[in-house]
Amino acid sequence: MTALLLGIVLGLSGIFALLLDNLRRFERLPATPAGDKPHVSVLVPARDEERAIGDCLASLRDQTGAELEIRILDDGSQDRTAAIVQEAAAQDSRVTLMTGAPLPPGWKGKNHACQQLGEAATGEWLLFVDADVRLGPGAIASAVAFAEAQQADLLSIYPEQETKTLAEKIVLPTLGFILLGFLPFRLLHLPDPRISAANGQFMLFRRGAYQAIGGHEGVKAAIVEDIELARRIKQAGLRLALADGTGRVRCRMYRSLPEIWNGFSKNLYPAFGGKPGPFWFSMGLLGLFFVAPWFCLGFEHVRGLAMVAIALALGMRLVLALRLKQSPWAVLGHPLAMAFVMALGLRSYGASRSGRTIPWKGRSYSS
Repeated sequence: MTALLLGIVLGLSGIFALLLDNLRRFERLPATPAGDKPHVSVLVPARDEERAIGDCLASLRDQTGAELEIRILDDGSQDRTAAIVQEAAAQDSRVTLMTGAPLPPGWKGKNHACQQLGEAATGEWLLFVDADVRLGPGAIASAVAFAEAQQADLLSIYPEQETKTLAEKIVLPTLGFILLGFLPFRLLHLPDPRISAANGQFMLFRRGAYQAIGGHEGVKAAIVEDIELARRIKQAGLRLALADGTGRVRCRMYRSLPEIWNGFSKNLYPAFGGKPGPFWFSMGLLGLFFVAPWFCLGFEHVRGLAMVAIALALGMRLVLALRLKQSPWAVLGHPLAMAFVMALGLRSYGASRSGRTIPWKGRSYSS
C-alpha cells in the first residue's frame, strides 16, 4: 500500500504541475480593441429556454465593437421561448426568430438546429452560443480579436460557470478541473486531433472554416458535438484555440441535481468517442487519485502519505476555484464530486451498452 500511495502522490504532483502550466496558457479575453467592426452572426439554438433566453438576448443586444446579426432558432419549444424572442425582434432589427424544421432521422436536435442557423448566417464569423450564456460588454469583439491574434479558425471559450445550488457548486467545477488537469495545453497547437477540446456554450468559427468541415452536418449524430467539431478542425489542417471567459462570459449550465445527472450522463461516455479502453482508464485514474486516498486514512502506517495526496488534490481544486471564481468552500466536496462523476460514467456507459436512452428536454438520447 505504501508503494501505491507513493505512486499516487507522484501522479498528483505531475497533474498539479500540468494544471499550473495550463493555467498560465489559458488566456483570458483581452480588452475590446478599436478598429474595424467585424461582421458576426450570433447563432443560438433554443428549445424550452424561457427561463434563460431573455437574459441571453439582452446581453447580445448590448454588445459593442462588432456588427451583429442575432439569429435564434426555436427548436420545437413548448414554453414561451418563441414569444420572448419575438418581443426582442420587435424592438431590435438585428434579432431574427427562426422556426426549426422537424428533426430528420440520424440527427441530434442541437446539431440540426445549429446546421439550420449556420446555413442562414451571413457573417464572416459564426458564433454559436447556448441560450443560457450571458456575455459581458464587448465580449464578442474581444473574442474575434483574440481569434485573429491566435490565427484561430475555431475559438472556443469556457464561460465562467454560475452556480447557486450546493450540487452545482460541488460538481460543475469538475469540468474545468478535468480539462486543465489532464489536457496539455502546450500541445494544443499540434495537428493531432486527439489533442482537442471545445465547449459548445461558445464556439466562434471563421465562416470558411465552418464550411470546410461540413458544418454541423459533419457531426450530425454526435452527442458531444463540440469536441467532434474541434477534432474535425484539426483534421482539416485548421487551427484551434481555447480561452478563459471568466469575467466576460457567464453560463448557468444546470440548475438542479437531476439536470446534472441527466445532462452529464448523456455526454460522459460519448466524450471518449465510445471507446471503452480510454473511458475505463480515465475512470480508474479518478478513483485512484481522488477517492482512494480518503479510504487510506484508516491505516496508520500510510496515513501521512494519504494526507499528502489529499492535500495535493484539494490544493489543485482550490487554485482552480480562485482562478475561475468558484466557491472555495465547495473544494471540500471534491472527493464527493469525483465519486459522483464516476457514478455518472457508469450510468453513461451502461446506457450505451444496453441501448437505454436518457431523457433531455423532451427528447430521448442514446449514449
